[in-house]
Amino acid sequence: MSRTVPVHPVRALSALCRTFGPKAARQKRVQLERLGATRRLSAAQLVAAQETLLFLLAYPDDPALLAAARAVVPRLRAWTDAARAGSAAALGDTGLPGSAMIDTYGFPLLARLTRLFPGALEIDWDEAPDTGKLQAAVVQLLHGAEVPGLDDITLEWDDWFAVGRSDARQRDLELLLELFTRAPLSPTEREWRFDGCELPVRWQLDAAGSARSELLWLRARPHFRRRAPTRSMASFAALVRRPLADPGRLARAAGQRFVDFAAAALAVRQSEIRPLSYGNAEDVTLVECGTGLIVALIGVVPGYREALESLYTVLLLQNGVPIAYGPASVSAGCCELGLNLFDEFRGVETRHLYAQYLRVVHHVLGARYFFLTPYGMGAGNPEALRTGSFWFYRRLGFRPTNARVETLARAEEQRLARTRGARSDLKTLRRLADTAAYLDLSGARCQPLPLGRIGLAVTRRLTHAHGGEREPGLRRDVAAVRRALDLRTPLPRAALELLAPLLALDPELARRPRRDREALGRFLRAKSAPSEVGADAQLAASTSFLSALRRAATPEPL
Repeated sequence: MSRTVPVHPVRALSALCRTFGPKAARQKRVQLERLGATRRLSAAQLVAAQETLLFLLAYPDDPALLAAARAVVPRLRAWTDAARAGSAAALGDTGLPGSAMIDTYGFPLLARLTRLFPGALEIDWDEAPDTGKLQAAVVQLLHGAEVPGLDDITLEWDDWFAVGRSDARQRDLELLLELFTRAPLSPTEREWRFDGCELPVRWQLDAAGSARSELLWLRARPHFRRRAPTRSMASFAALVRRPLADPGRLARAAGQRFVDFAAAALAVRQSEIRPLSYGNAEDVTLVECGTGLIVALIGVVPGYREALESLYTVLLLQNGVPIAYGPASVSAGCCELGLNLFDEFRGVETRHLYAQYLRVVHHVLGARYFFLTPYGMGAGNPEALRTGSFWFYRRLGFRPTNARVETLARAEEQRLARTRGARSDLKTLRRLADTAAYLDLSGARCQPLPLGRIGLAVTRRLTHAHGGEREPGLRRDVAAVRRALDLRTPLPRAALELLAPLLALDPELARRPRRDREALGRFLRAKSAPSEVGADAQLAASTSFLSALRRAATPEPL
């Protein structure tokens, strides 16, 4: 008589976690108890356990299940310690507690991570492909009399760092960051030079609160799922338009904690986006969207903002668990999309999550027209092709800008309707991806600005309008804009210098109606305010200026 071998609790939980209801909740609790009693897990089981536990924390059935999942999470660190002794390499880049991440992080993120987790990050010299780039950069940071110490071929980098550190506990990476921080470089040049070194950094996740399962924002009352999420039958556009509760902007101290949390939560998943590298503690908005979902918007500090775009990092939290992120770049009422769901949360309620993402950007940042580039549709993007990105967005109501693609899509829809279970082949998906796509909630009043051509128009003006004298020409543009807009109250110089060449593209600026010039003045002030929320509303209201920008961006021979 054969004996039935019980299913391993990790496998059982992975199969159960997306099933809801009283029976499923009881089964999950049984398997969590079994998992908690397990002595060892393999590397593959550890990865699956972490993903499943995060899902259970994000979508718990009831308080008892949430408590059971939270009780098992600390066991991940003990299991990882045991597995690391035999297969440390298999645990790399998993984000498990006690494991290591290796990546070439950017300067601002490394500065933040070394502050949050002192001693946990170090240059991985064994993985560094070429230290010549590092030497070329460091030479420019030192006093001339120090340079022979680097040029001496009989000395290793270890020798130099041993002498250069002021504290024996200081890591090589911390010393290097300190040198770059103290160097008389602009922030942009500092970032560019450091990133050019292409240094692999090893982040050891030994500190409590540094692993994926530990980087949670547990500030709100949890929401419980008594049944499986159901798909709303309301139109997607109606979901986006649905009013929001008053969004809550965090005070500066809480905002700083959230920016740090968000940066670490993405870094431990090997995700890094530039707007978050310069996240603004004074511009953090958390919006509660119901069912335990929080959509967070993080602005950019003044001095790193874009001229015509209000650029925000979006982070979605389900019961405090990060489940998705992306940028929101809003300009003249238009927003380019880019939401990335973490693998373990895909396919649960994707339509709902996208609706809430757009809903927050619509109500808080004023976007009324949403669009994706061909890359988002799958052009040059194998992952988007594989997942059928075109059809996902089409079902949400997005339409292609390419008329030929629209004709192909309608014909393909008819073909698919005739054959049950039919799918578009890869060749067809590639043809469908040859387009941008949009969802217009503005009644055709918004249209994306041609930002690339506007940038060329600014270059053309700075190069030719002032006889090739760029810096004197920029000063003259700043002065002219001050007069045209009657700017009597002081504005930060950086904001004026960033925006003056754009405003100067409008030859009628000084003769525009007062209401238009006052709106532009408010736009300038909003771009340099602690929070950038509201800046794009002022830009969108400056219709005559936007028309002038479009005329200036008309293609000319290069």
